[in-house]
Amino acid sequence: MFTPESVYPMKAKFLYLSLFALATFLLNEASPGLIARDLPSSWREATRSHQHQREPLEVTGVRASSLIGRDSDTLYFRDRGATIQIPIDSVRQMNFAATSDARRGVENFQAENYSDAVRQLGPFARQVLHYVDVPNTNAATIVNMYVTALSRAQRFDEAEAILLLVPLEDEGEVFVPQIFEVAESMRLAERDYMELIRRVPISPENTRYVLFMREFAESLLEQDAIEDASLIYRRVREATDGEDRRWATIWMAYAEVRSGGIFRATELLDEVGELEVSEAVYSLYYLIRSRLSRENENFDNAIDEISRGIVYANINTAWFPEMLYLSAISYREAGNVETADRVGEYLSMLFPENYWTNRLEREG
Repeated sequence: MFTPESVYPMKAKFLYLSLFALATFLLNEASPGLIARDLPSSWREATRSHQHQREPLEVTGVRASSLIGRDSDTLYFRDRGATIQIPIDSVRQMNFAATSDARRGVENFQAENYSDAVRQLGPFARQVLHYVDVPNTNAATIVNMYVTALSRAQRFDEAEAILLLVPLEDEGEVFVPQIFEVAESMRLAERDYMELIRRVPISPENTRYVLFMREFAESLLEQDAIEDASLIYRRVREATDGEDRRWATIWMAYAEVRSGGIFRATELLDEVGELEVSEAVYSLYYLIRSRLSRENENFDNAIDEISRGIVYANINTAWFPEMLYLSAISYREAGNVETADRVGEYLSMLFPENYWTNRLEREG
């Protein structure tokens, strides 16, 4: 299963330590739970006027303690009956004050009582949501914890609505790993999650999240969600160039051949062209070619190509077990049962609990 920690361990560790260390929120008296339809329709709407805020937020770190609202570039505070304006880009440190109810919400989150955490954090999150782009505050971390609680309580509509709204640049970077965690939970619940994935900013100039895409797509393939994985590869392929596009093209070819798209897979491999032995996906390229040969019932070519892939593969690559599986069934289909059995034994010894090991055993 995909987790943000698997891709970005240091940042994920910092994020979750921050969540557990929160001691600076405010919980107001609004109705519990954030209702998706109550959210602003866009981030521009969320920031265009400070009149949205019904109750002040108590904050520390700035010269006025009662935050009453914002617009696109200014924070508004109440201090001794007067309204004070502070430019957003001048904020050096601002934290939201805590109450005992808010602390109980954090405790419930830590204790994995997510429904209670949602109920207690929701009213606060509704207010703080409008400040997630303000630098040097804990607003984004607070809202991110609430989204985590929503997802784990299976409140997907609300979690998705927030993630589709918040900015993902600068302070909002913390939400990108969360997009993938929520998307995985939605997929397991048989909910459509591709709108979330399309939100992840990827372009030839911005490839910082391609690694997240890779890990998420590989986790989909491991769970046989081939069509979904293909959509991820297509997104990366269309949005990038150079090595990232080439990588996505190879994996698209793999997904196509797994789902029976032989002609399309052949076209994609032709686009990739020949690879150097030193390239990480060299062995994957020959795994795909071997599958294509098998589809054309050319088992001798299938054996030669998968053997070439195995020779140049790293045993730690994600597709190594599949190569052994493919080698075993190709030898069997070519009538070389003894070699097929030896390869199968090797697969079982190296990867006893792997999907491809279990599949080979089922196929006998």
